[in-house]
Amino acid sequence: MAGYEDLNEFESSVIVGAREMGHIISEVVMKFGFSRITISRVYREYWEFGKLSNLRHRCGRKKIMQERDQ
Repeated sequence: MAGYEDLNEFESSVIVGAREMGHIISEVVMKFGFSRITISRVYREYWEFGKLSNLRHRCGRKKIMQERDQ
């Protein structure tokens, strides 16, 4: 079961899409297998900020440097 930080952009979009279509959290849990807390966090983030952020900044992966940064 994927945790909140482990979701890729597609999986987050699936959660938001299902919730926007009117499915309740229990239906999304049964259909896609994400935990209730993961669904709540992803949708709350989308609702509050209007976008899905990239959580890479929390996973320890180094950022890709731009030309101007070198």
